[in-house]
Amino acid sequence: MSQTRVMSVERVSQIENEALYGLLAMAEHFMSANPQRIPEALQCWIASLSLSPPAASLRSLTCCKIGLTLYHHTSNIEEAKAYLNQAVSVFTLVEGTLYVWIICHM
Repeated sequence: MSQTRVMSVERVSQIENEALYGLLAMAEHFMSANPQRIPEALQCWIASLSLSPPAASLRSLTCCKIGLTLYHHTSNIEEAKAYLNQAVSVFTLVEGTLYVWIICHM
C-alpha cells in the first residue's frame, strides 16, 4: 500500500516563495548579462507573477520592471503601458513612492 504525503500549506507557501525569488534572481542575472538577455528576463518576471500572489510591493516592482523593459527594448508600447499602469495601481494601494520612481526612470 502506498503512502500519500500531504504537504502543509506553510511548506507549499515556502516552496512558492523560493521559486518566486529564484525567478526574480534569474531575471536580474539575464539583465546584467552582456549582452542583455531581455526575452529570458521578461519570461522570468512574467512567470513570477503567476505564482501565489507576492506581496503588493513585489508585484508592483515586477510589473514596473516588465513595463520599463518593454518600453525601452521593444516596440510594444501598449503592453508596456499596461504593465506600468498595473504597477502604479497596485502600489498606490500600499504606498505612493513607486509612482515617483517610475516618472524618474522614464
